[in-house]
Amino acid sequence: MHELDEQTLIDILTKPKNALTKQYQKLFEMDNVKLRFTKGSLSAIAQEAQKHKSGARGLRAILEQAMLDVMFECPRRRPRCRGW
Repeated sequence: MHELDEQTLIDILTKPKNALTKQYQKLFEMDNVKLRFTKGSLSAIAQEAQKHKSGARGLRAILEQAMLDVMFECPRRRPRCRGW
């Protein structure tokens, strides 16, 4: 087995029909918040997975940890959260 490179991890985060980023965007849509992931944020998530040698399996945990506070704060501060 070989480690997945950064671009492959980013593809896993974004390309499948039920990709993690698409799931989070749908969750935020329920609160009328448009969520966008920058190339830098996707790269940081992929690098974190590589750092911990968790590969694709670790992407969900890394993304959940990063988004947890935002998910609970955004509905309360909706105008300030737009465009995150």
